[in-house]
Amino acid sequence: MSDQHRNLNISPQEHIELLQKALAREKTARKMLEEKVASINRTQFTATEELLASYETARIRQIQLQFLSFLNRENIEDKSIKELSKFFVENVLQLIGQDTAVIADYKKGKLLNAVAINKNQNDWILLAIKASTEEILSKIAPIDNSKWIRSILSEDAHQEFPFMTAPLLLSLRVNQHNDAHKNIFINVEHYCYSDDFKHTLKIAANQFTGIVQKRSTETMLSSNYSKLKQTLKLLRATQQQLTHNEKMVSLGQLAAGVAHEINNPLSYLSSNLETLQDYISQYEQIINQSVDANNSKSVDLTELAYLKEDSKELLEACLNGVSRVSDIVKNLKQFSKKGSDEFSTVDLVTIINTSLAIIANKIKYKHEVKVEHDGEKLLISGNFGQLQQVFVNLFINAIDAMPEKGILTIKTLNTPDEAIIIVKDNGMGMAKETVTRIFEPFYTTKADSKGTGLGLSVSYAIITKHNASITANSEINQGTAFTLKFPLVSVNSN
Repeated sequence: MSDQHRNLNISPQEHIELLQKALAREKTARKMLEEKVASINRTQFTATEELLASYETARIRQIQLQFLSFLNRENIEDKSIKELSKFFVENVLQLIGQDTAVIADYKKGKLLNAVAINKNQNDWILLAIKASTEEILSKIAPIDNSKWIRSILSEDAHQEFPFMTAPLLLSLRVNQHNDAHKNIFINVEHYCYSDDFKHTLKIAANQFTGIVQKRSTETMLSSNYSKLKQTLKLLRATQQQLTHNEKMVSLGQLAAGVAHEINNPLSYLSSNLETLQDYISQYEQIINQSVDANNSKSVDLTELAYLKEDSKELLEACLNGVSRVSDIVKNLKQFSKKGSDEFSTVDLVTIINTSLAIIANKIKYKHEVKVEHDGEKLLISGNFGQLQQVFVNLFINAIDAMPEKGILTIKTLNTPDEAIIIVKDNGMGMAKETVTRIFEPFYTTKADSKGTGLGLSVSYAIITKHNASITANSEINQGTAFTLKFPLVSVNSN
């Protein structure tokens, strides 16, 4: 039987059952479709949520990167530490969406000043420092450097700073040099910041601390540099004064001998001039006799010849004495003048010879001087007066080391690069311990009335200033030898 005929013969009950089955199939299909649609919606919603979360994360990180990059801008380098601190805090407030902060400056644990900013102000204001202000700030002050500290704002702190309305604080300590530091207090509503924000704040704190400490170091170095320049200027002036003073001490030691040297020619100058005065009187008498026609007395030609010859010798002796006095005064004047520190091309042979002339009186009676110059000139770059002082001091020391008698030997050597001078005596000599200390200021082996202990130390400073060297070699009862080495002036030097 066909289905058509069979459908015509089904009972109403069977027909209802068939409809119910068809409805159940439709419900199942619809449910499956709804579940599929729901699944698609959930997938899309999840994707949307992830997209929104990624966008928010990207937006937050962009803000953080902008904040950190802004702190890295070169214009920060032009700001003072005070300006930089305010700049940093303002950017932190903007980053975390807050508006109230205090910056306190300390020096050796003492509060110097404090400034504050809040939403009701357009700029920072200076807080009045009272005992209560310092006490409250000390209670809430952070201890660790460059680390954010979270704390609850106490009631007494709120009363001291009524502009702080939020219940919490973020605090940061930034150490500087010379026992100085800053404390930064930021009033916040909550600590519910993401790990990214916390990480950004940590980086910012380290970065800001580094900048402040760098700037503080630069300021300290600049200040120290200025102080060192002033100290160096003072030391140079002091050294120059000591050098001149030591010259005066040497001149004092030479004064008696120089006076004797000058008095010798002056004494025979005086005697010769008196004799010449008498001769002139006799000349006048002879002339008067020769022009007097009535005088029968003849002129004694022998006496006239004697007067003429002796007058010539007396005049030559006077001129020689005047020349000697002039040379002595010239050498002393050149030695004693303060002069300048300017260098020029000078001849060491000339300096040595003039130095020997200055101390001639100290050596001519009991001491022998042997001079061996290797060549007519030894040209170096230096200061004539200062180098003359060095050699006068070395010669006087050598003579003092030979109180009875002795030989002072001065030898110059001309090498391709250096001028070498050896000053040697055969006096009492020195122990090795003494040799190691002879260039120390105020160290002396002479009696109190004969030395200041500055001669060799000043000489050493002068030699060093001339880019030269000085060394000493000595043995007890065998004498002492000083060796000085100077760089020669280049042939092409002006």
